Amino acid sequence: MSDRSLAPDHPLAGRGTTRPRPLASSHLIPISLVVLAVVAANGLYLFHVLNPNPINLYSGLGVTTKAGYLAGLPALDPNTGITAQSLGHLVALNWLHGHISWWNPFEGLGTPLSGEMQAGVFFPPTLLLYFSNGQVYAHALVELVAGVSTYFLLYRMGLSRFAAVAGGVAFALTSAFAWFAHAPANPIAFLPLLLLGVEGAAAATNWRHSWSWVTIALALALSIGAGFPETAYCDGLVAGIWVVCRAINLRRLWWPFVARVLLGAVTGALLAAPILVAFLDYLHVSLVGGHNGVFSGVSLPHAALAQEVTPYIYGPIAGFSSFDASGTLASVWGNTGGFLSAATIVLALIGLFGSRYRALRVGLAAWVVLALGRTFGVTPLLQIINDLPGMKSVAFYRYANPSWDLALIVLAALGLDDVARKLVPRWWAAVCAAVTVVLVFLARQGAKATLSHIKGVSQLHLWVHWSVIWALGITLAIGLIAVLVRGRVGAALLCGLVCVDALGMFVVPELSAPRAAHLDTGAVHYLQRHLGLSRFYTFGPFGPNYGSYFGVQSLDANDLPTPKLFGTFVTKDLDPNGFPTIFDGGFRNVATGPTAQQEFFSHLSAFEEADVKYLVTLPGYTLPPGSPLHRVYAGAVADVFELPAPQTLFNVSSGGGCLMAPRAFDTVGLLCNKPADIVRHELYMSGWTATINGRAVAVKQDGVFQEVQVPKGKTVVHFTFAPPRLDLALIGFGLGLLLLIPLPLLLRRRHRAAPDAFGRLQDFFGGYRE
Repeated sequence: MSDRSLAPDHPLAGRGTTRPRPLASSHLIPISLVVLAVVAANGLYLFHVLNPNPINLYSGLGVTTKAGYLAGLPALDPNTGITAQSLGHLVALNWLHGHISWWNPFEGLGTPLSGEMQAGVFFPPTLLLYFSNGQVYAHALVELVAGVSTYFLLYRMGLSRFAAVAGGVAFALTSAFAWFAHAPANPIAFLPLLLLGVEGAAAATNWRHSWSWVTIALALALSIGAGFPETAYCDGLVAGIWVVCRAINLRRLWWPFVARVLLGAVTGALLAAPILVAFLDYLHVSLVGGHNGVFSGVSLPHAALAQEVTPYIYGPIAGFSSFDASGTLASVWGNTGGFLSAATIVLALIGLFGSRYRALRVGLAAWVVLALGRTFGVTPLLQIINDLPGMKSVAFYRYANPSWDLALIVLAALGLDDVARKLVPRWWAAVCAAVTVVLVFLARQGAKATLSHIKGVSQLHLWVHWSVIWALGITLAIGLIAVLVRGRVGAALLCGLVCVDALGMFVVPELSAPRAAHLDTGAVHYLQRHLGLSRFYTFGPFGPNYGSYFGVQSLDANDLPTPKLFGTFVTKDLDPNGFPTIFDGGFRNVATGPTAQQEFFSHLSAFEEADVKYLVTLPGYTLPPGSPLHRVYAGAVADVFELPAPQTLFNVSSGGGCLMAPRAFDTVGLLCNKPADIVRHELYMSGWTATINGRAVAVKQDGVFQEVQVPKGKTVVHFTFAPPRLDLALIGFGLGLLLLIPLPLLLRRRHRAAPDAFGRLQDFFGGYRE
């Protein structure tokens, strides 16, 4: 085999070698640098200098004793705590007790936990959420995977170690990791791993030790299982562009490459079948908020453009939003999903010049332009993106940022490598630096216009000043090195600047985390001792979904998707002015309508029908005159009131003469002197089954609840939930395992026994040793 079988733009093509660059050489120092960068970036959290635990911010039970060094928040989205931590902790507990988390009885009237996706039921790092600081460990692990995968991807493409390290650190500390700490950040790590498999498939020439499609399969399965399909979908579009560009370069060898990629993609989808089936089954019976098509017309305000070049030009996350009466800053922070940075912008512009991987450079640049245009509402580009299948249900403007981050970082790494190898003229580097300087000044002018009506906040204008200085300093330093210094020294200096820029941008939000905080769990302990199988409701302070964290059933829920049946029950029976997807005792459908407190006391019997035994309020809460509730617990952060006549989880709807002995939320013992219908006050949904003394019976719907018929005599009724069509999903998962494990071994053995007979099959699947 000659080296002509390599891709025409492969860095080893034409160098008298017959193999692409192996991964077997020593990578200890470069990988150590990536690891060190991740540890340094998270050091304030890992070494407990600051306390980022979202339970202190969003559970309503936290008490901050020392505020952070900066105003604002350590993360963009309260779902860091409301969904990621609360539900992830429950998942971790369930796995450690040997249970699969198909259902969550602690939220609303119960809801599918696996189908909700954001809980990360089948995402291994979720197990770390068992620990109080587990979210920090989980995200540091994901960042490491992202950084190391990006390093190996760039190294495999033939880039120098300096360029690969710069790219690895930049993507390990990418903007979505810096600003998000919940489910949207989880799939990010597996995009470079997926592309690493694609590059392996592109370089493969025969079957010998080829595992590239296995890498694709595992990366895709983990990306789906990570818990946020919107991010995974946007990342998949970048992977699709990558495959097309590499297929163009491979010319006549494109078909075995595409076949390997498709084999990996199919295997990955089969491995993810259980979570996909759970999600899709739940999706068609749920409310999805703005994902019903509303987000297809939403884009970022133009004020957010300044953040793409100077991320903190408006200060730390939401740090000054309260000073802006126009709501512009709140809109920017409430909808943005990340940022670019001066270092990657100038190097990416330089990277547009090179001839290696020409098709890939053009494809990645086109994606960055297309995605940015869609994000900021450029009409033709917005329409192009919206025409993609399913894209109208995706909040692209918020969750696609990692996809163009990686595209830009790969271009930047190529640019860095081109400078070091003297493959770009000095004038081009100077032009790119000048363009970036212009962008920085445009960002400054845009920010000044946005902030012109905000008076008397000197710190905010200091952020504008220093953000511009930082961006200009990084840009000019890179420009000077690219013009004056080449070779290894230049590569090392550029790598250092990229790492410093990435680290600086990553650490800023951490400084908004509290220095010291603690939980007041007195009310929680009271509920754990006295609630039993009943529920509690709160309009403050107990945060929604945190009942799942503490193992107490809360009627409050803030989640997407939300069961339609529960949403109907909320707006019809519990709180007509409430918002079914954010049923937290505060969010209102009409701001001028009845408050949550007014609706609660007006619909008290409906809350009792939903088994609400206790109301949790802020301390010192005064009941309305004539209220039948009475205070049973008074604490520093919460009071607890008992309702007069709450119903129980299991009730007799017809028949009678039954003695009931509930054993758990899913099991009840009965002694009936005649047949009876038993209602269980848990949300009805397809997928529930029941057994009576081990014999399967039908579960019927009774309003929003479940009902079974029991015979005369002594019985034990046990309820079980599993997603519909789980059996088909398990078959798919089994097929995925068969493709993932035995098939490569079988083909490898046959290759050794009869290479001639299986030569074509080897070429079809083949690859190089990884």
